[in-house]
Amino acid sequence: TPQKFRLSFSTACESLGILHLNFRLYSLRRGGASHDFASHGSMERSLERGRWQSVKSARVYLQEAQASNCLNAVELLQPRLQQFVNKLSAVTSDRR
Repeated sequence: TPQKFRLSFSTACESLGILHLNFRLYSLRRGGASHDFASHGSMERSLERGRWQSVKSARVYLQEAQASNCLNAVELLQPRLQQFVNKLSAVTSDRR
């Protein structure tokens, strides 16, 4: 049943130690669609492979996924950006 599958998915996330990431079953569809689209860049191919009936809903999934990927990249770069800002600040304060 769908309920048993959701419970199994939650149990798997718990055993992997990733419950804090709040994955849901739709995360798999979004992640899969994002990965597929990123691998070839063709909306039509992603629509066909994902058996999407609506271009509009597929775009929502893909746009949200792209935004999420962008935020993840910014978070990964944040320590480096902070180091850069600190160095820049030190250099400019030395010149004063």
